[in-house]
Amino acid sequence: MVFNLLELIHMTVTVLGVGYIFMDYFKQRADFDPLHMAYKRFDFTSFKYAIITVAPAVLLHEFAHKFSAMAYGLSTQYVVPDLFGIPFGGILIGVVLKAASTPFLVFIPGAIAMWGTAHPLVFALTAALGPLTNLALYFASKQLVDYQPKYRQFFLFSMKINLLLFWFNLIPIPGFDGYHVVSNIIAAI
Repeated sequence: MVFNLLELIHMTVTVLGVGYIFMDYFKQRADFDPLHMAYKRFDFTSFKYAIITVAPAVLLHEFAHKFSAMAYGLSTQYVVPDLFGIPFGGILIGVVLKAASTPFLVFIPGAIAMWGTAHPLVFALTAALGPLTNLALYFASKQLVDYQPKYRQFFLFSMKINLLLFWFNLIPIPGFDGYHVVSNIIAAI
């Protein structure tokens, strides 16, 4: 079995969380109340569009890690990381910041826990495939943006989110894919 029940629950939390966090990017301006600087109601259409646009960027990134690790015989588990002892804290912090209308966005929507024995280059490749998936999605969206004018907004936002995830995940500090790539290449030398 590729995914267990706990992983499916964590993926559902991820999808709903990123949908809520990014839904304002798809709101219709008629919903906006300038006197209160807020949207008047929960817009399920914008929520759905955010899920359709952002969830693939996040999930496919993590699936690239998971399936490459599994191909090398490693055990994996998709999780929404706990943060500061808070279950699902990685996504919950983003939801709380969005609900509080903060001007910045911080969230950790999901991660792949891996265990087993493999050459360090296997771990480096597995770490690199997540950001490379985002880069591939960026270029795919870039090609489609002019050929699908009806969905131009989706593809433009997909380009932005995938490029952001690509660069952000390449930061070589502990916990990021870039760190795992660099540290495992160094370990292999």
